[in-house]
Amino acid sequence: MLGSMSAMTAEDGRLPKNTYERLVRPLLFSMDAETAHHLTVGLLRTASHFNLALRALRSFQPPS
Repeated sequence: MLGSMSAMTAEDGRLPKNTYERLVRPLLFSMDAETAHHLTVGLLRTASHFNLALRALRSFQPPS
């Protein structure tokens, strides 16, 4: 199974922590807070229409 996984995903299916720390966080923190908020909400709204994106977002859900 490991051979079929993308290089951009961790073993448990989530993005590696470094991807967030190195790319996403600096981008969002370089924006005005309101702009970053609207961008994030808009992207999540768009992602909610795609099954693949919903599966990827589940990796951020806390364990039950």
